[in-house]
Amino acid sequence: VISQEKSTDGLFTVQIQDTVVSTKIKRKLESLNIATKKVEGESLFGESISRIKEQTGASELLGKTLGKYPQAAYQVEVGKPEIKSTDPNKNMAKIAIPLTIRWDNAFIAEIKEVASKVAKEEVKLKDFDYLQNYYPLLRGENSRNKALCFSQRNVIKAGVAEACAIISPDIYADAISKAGLKDKYNLISPPVSSHHMSLALIFKDKTGGIVSMSNHEFDYKDSDTITKQGIVSDKSPSDNNPFGSEGFSPPNILWRDLRGKKILLLTDGVFKMTAAAEIETSILGNITSIEVNINPWQIN
Repeated sequence: VISQEKSTDGLFTVQIQDTVVSTKIKRKLESLNIATKKVEGESLFGESISRIKEQTGASELLGKTLGKYPQAAYQVEVGKPEIKSTDPNKNMAKIAIPLTIRWDNAFIAEIKEVASKVAKEEVKLKDFDYLQNYYPLLRGENSRNKALCFSQRNVIKAGVAEACAIISPDIYADAISKAGLKDKYNLISPPVSSHHMSLALIFKDKTGGIVSMSNHEFDYKDSDTITKQGIVSDKSPSDNNPFGSEGFSPPNILWRDLRGKKILLLTDGVFKMTAAAEIETSILGNITSIEVNINPWQIN
């Protein structure tokens, strides 16, 4: 004891010099089963700041990638056209054009990578029913989070999502704002109605010149379903409501809801449809090729 004194209110103050055996303290902690680890505060702070900066930058990339949908997201193969009917009085012919629509591989790779960078959490191989009804980050106070999911058909057949990126509403809002997009008019939250999506059919002659153009507006018959994709699953009994889908489902998208909270991309999807066009019969003989482009969203 070096010094000791008592104040007027009865408080004792004692100054001592002591030697502490640290091994005894360590043994006592170990006996209490308390884990101890040295924490570098500056290191953790730096890591958190870098993650925030990465997410901020990635949200801008997410917006740019979402802005490519649907016009740059698909590859379209054109089958052999068929003349369905002719009208001599109007000099017009109705043509049916079979189309096969697949994802553009570069687009899928890009959206996967960017979604992974902005994700609040990534989940893999989760049951659809669990994701839809019980997953904590999509329920209650977390119900505004978005689930952007990717799966191949063989995984979907098992009623499972291959991978999902859970995206916070703040990141989503920042992404579409920086890209000049609108809610309900992008890949994560597409329009519920079919008439917002259309194809441009460009008819060309042997020199590559355009001889005619026509638009095919999507209808509900052009909505994707598990039956059209040849997927049979005990966990998706309703073809009209596959995996909880509501409203129009664009090509190779099988699971979405009206609130734009959950969406599933069938990465190896093969969507087949028939586009219709009316062509003047006098120029039919000049057409040697048909080019198909998917138009940007038709925003009201």
